[in-house]
Amino acid sequence: MSKKLLFLLLISITAFAGISSFAQDAKKEEKEKYPVAPSRKMIEAMLKELAARQIQVQEKAAVAQAVEQLPESVTYHCELCTNDTVHKRPPIATRSSMWPISHLKHDREQVAALSKYCKLEMFLDEEGFCGSCTKGKLRDRPLIVVILNQEEARNELQENDLRVLDAFFRGKDDVDIQRGTNYQSEPLRNYIPRIRRLLIPR
Repeated sequence: MSKKLLFLLLISITAFAGISSFAQDAKKEEKEKYPVAPSRKMIEAMLKELAARQIQVQEKAAVAQAVEQLPESVTYHCELCTNDTVHKRPPIATRSSMWPISHLKHDREQVAALSKYCKLEMFLDEEGFCGSCTKGKLRDRPLIVVILNQEEARNELQENDLRVLDAFFRGKDDVDIQRGTNYQSEPLRNYIPRIRRLLIPR
């Protein structure tokens, strides 16, 4: 092997090792961003820091949401009382975002992933979907419950709440907000009041 080829090979190995090390460091940093659950004081500081950011968020082109074929009904099985409740699709629901129970499984997965990432205990209160537990007074949406310093913040889960919380805990400047069938990038700081309501017990 010529000296020139050997030299190029060493450079390639060094560059690859550097990239690999950087990727590992980035992965480690991502993994250890929240070694313990943030306290109320830390969340207040994060909100203050977000409000103080003077970053110009560039608007992105809207991305259309695929229109899904929704079922005529969804059967909800209650883990508390073990009864089933059949939910009929509202005539106005033409996509999943207009019928929360149709994407309940996805919401559960998102909440579980977010809770694991930021170490905060959070879960969905789905009692409102059970006809037996509510004695027929069904709710359209689940509640999202966040435990902070052993206190509960309970709120009805709105369409963009999980996107907003995920962007907040990941330190992003913008968030993709769903507007009808489109997603539009907006400054995260616009949602500080909603973040505070979702996370800070009243």
